[in-house]
Amino acid sequence: MVAYVLACSIVLQLTAAVMALKLIRLTGRRMAWSLIAVALVLMSVRRAIPFYHLLFGDPAIVPDLLNELVGLALSLLMVLGVAGIAPLFSAIKSSEEALRQSEERFKQVAENAGEWIWEVDADGLYTYASPAVEKMLGYKPEEIVGNIHFYDLFVPEEKEELKKATLEAIAQHESFRDFVNPNLHKDGSRVILETSGIPVLDGCGTLISYRGADKNITERTRAEKALRESENTYRTIFENTGNVTVIIEEDTTVLLVNSRFEKLMGWSKEEVEGKMSWTQFVPPEDLDLMTALHRLRGEVPDAVPKEYEIRLLDKSGTIKPARLSIDMIAGTTRSVVSVTDITASKMAEEERERLQQRLQQSQKLEAIGTMAGGIAHDFNNILTGILGFTELVRSEVSEGSPIHDNLTEVVLAGRRARDLVRQILSFSRKAETEKSLISLGTIVKEALKLIRSVIPSHITIRHNFTVSAEHSILADPTQMHQIVMNLCLNAADAMPDGGVLEISLEEVQVETESRPEQTQLPSGCYLKLTVRDNGAGIPPEVRERIFEPYFTTKQVGKGTGMGLAVVHGVIKEHGGSIAVSSEPGKGTAFEICLPIVEATPDTEIESTPVVVAGSESILFVDDETMITNLQRLQLGKWGYCVTATESSATALNMFRANPQGFDLVITDLTMPGITGIKLAQAIHEISPSTPIILCTGLDEGISRENARMIGIHAILSKPTTGAEFSHTMRLVLDEARKSSQAKS
Repeated sequence: MVAYVLACSIVLQLTAAVMALKLIRLTGRRMAWSLIAVALVLMSVRRAIPFYHLLFGDPAIVPDLLNELVGLALSLLMVLGVAGIAPLFSAIKSSEEALRQSEERFKQVAENAGEWIWEVDADGLYTYASPAVEKMLGYKPEEIVGNIHFYDLFVPEEKEELKKATLEAIAQHESFRDFVNPNLHKDGSRVILETSGIPVLDGCGTLISYRGADKNITERTRAEKALRESENTYRTIFENTGNVTVIIEEDTTVLLVNSRFEKLMGWSKEEVEGKMSWTQFVPPEDLDLMTALHRLRGEVPDAVPKEYEIRLLDKSGTIKPARLSIDMIAGTTRSVVSVTDITASKMAEEERERLQQRLQQSQKLEAIGTMAGGIAHDFNNILTGILGFTELVRSEVSEGSPIHDNLTEVVLAGRRARDLVRQILSFSRKAETEKSLISLGTIVKEALKLIRSVIPSHITIRHNFTVSAEHSILADPTQMHQIVMNLCLNAADAMPDGGVLEISLEEVQVETESRPEQTQLPSGCYLKLTVRDNGAGIPPEVRERIFEPYFTTKQVGKGTGMGLAVVHGVIKEHGGSIAVSSEPGKGTAFEICLPIVEATPDTEIESTPVVVAGSESILFVDDETMITNLQRLQLGKWGYCVTATESSATALNMFRANPQGFDLVITDLTMPGITGIKLAQAIHEISPSTPIILCTGLDEGISRENARMIGIHAILSKPTTGAEFSHTMRLVLDEARKSSQAKS
């Protein structure tokens, strides 16, 4: 038993020695563990001696079993102790290796990180600085660590404020993140850092240090500043551009609008941005087109024009014309829209078109006037022949006979033709109008005869005249005839499918107090002419413009647009008023008021012209053979001795040959070679006392004073009646005779 115990003790002690030697590798403590191993070996040798004596030696030496059991227990405890220490040292070794590796990794990260890794103590003195500090601030780590407090690097102008803020945070053991602070580079330049840090506390909560990292955000700060400036510039441009500017999302939502949008459209930014669609500003009838254009612009930008005109619907529902310029924003699905309000330019364009039309109309009227002036002379010559020969024939027929009456109608027709020529000349401003006392009822009745023949038969004409024949007006009969014709023909045009045309003439008493709508008329008696139809009527927007010059609703070639403007002007010139009332679908009525003049109106024509005869010698000059033949007969019948020629040169030679042989010279104005004016001047130089009468088919604006200076005593407008012609001759001859007697 003892031997067994000894053997176990020896084995355990040797095992402990071996394990002790193995701990050298784990702990690195070679001397200590070597001595322990030797001691264990010696202990095992000491145990081996009794074991040897027990087996081979002196049997008297018998080890005490109890002592050997204690030794065995101690040996076992040694083995267990060494075995238990080995894992502990192994764990320590592993922990140290892990720490070393961790420190190595941290060092690698810290030294290779783009950020500056740092640590400061509780007073803010740097205890660690990664190499990145040199790149950021120009200092080497060894220049920083132990030498500089963190706040020493702040820029001077902000140092105290930043130091105070950071120290307050440190005193509260607060972590901080993304703290922006400007620092001073070693070379004196300004560097913007973004700092994050956390406090490091011991077990008692006492602050040991702060650890953190800094990022250089100088370039980012500059970029952000540049971006802000760019955005401010963009916003300034966006807000202050001369046009409405809108940014639209792909789904047509309005992203941004400028202040001009608010002024143009009436909606505020708060109402529009992010809440309304661009389509809400487009009239419903234009919506499909605008939506299609927007969709196509997103798919194929070049397929859609970048500029075109649109119509916009503002908050009040008013449609405004605008010019739109739109383009995609590069790299996005958004569109930027520039809108120009072209209401004023549209109005200006319409005004230009209107002025252009007026110019064209004026040119047309000028052409008409030129043409009228060109044909007036020839036409009046023809009328002179018609009226003259008709009067000659009528003078040879007894009054009351059918032939006399028929010839009188021819004279009336000739006079009406003369009046029409004067009307054309008046319209073309080639002649002045002549007012006289006339019966408006007579003018209207004559106009109705002509109207009946020119308007369709399915239009019924009704008239109602309640005016006394003694009531007359001072007016130009031709213009009054023109007014009646104009209003009646307009009424007929308003009834293409038939209807009723009513013309009434009545006397009315105008009182300014009782008729406020006619305050432009003085109180008094007026003739009111009403032309009424039951046609289509006039829309309000047209009714407001019907008296404007050149305004017309008729098709091209069917009106000049001057009709009602002329009517309005003529009525005003005659001291009257014109008003229109109309209701679409129920017809139109024009009311004209003209002041009554208490006097007997002039008769249209004398039933029997009174011709004044004479016996003087007359030199008559006209390039129309028909007129010279007429005057040979007419003047000869009246008792005069007539010398007539178609050549002004011949007439001048005849007068030079015998100035005393002619008591009166009558010459036409427009003749080839020597005109009537030049002939009159030449005759006046030869014989200033010889009277001259100038006949003209066109009023050239020759004043009476200028005519007198060249010897012209009277001017007759063709055509004239025999009575007018003979009376003028007699007056001129008698005046010349009296002047001659007074001189002698």
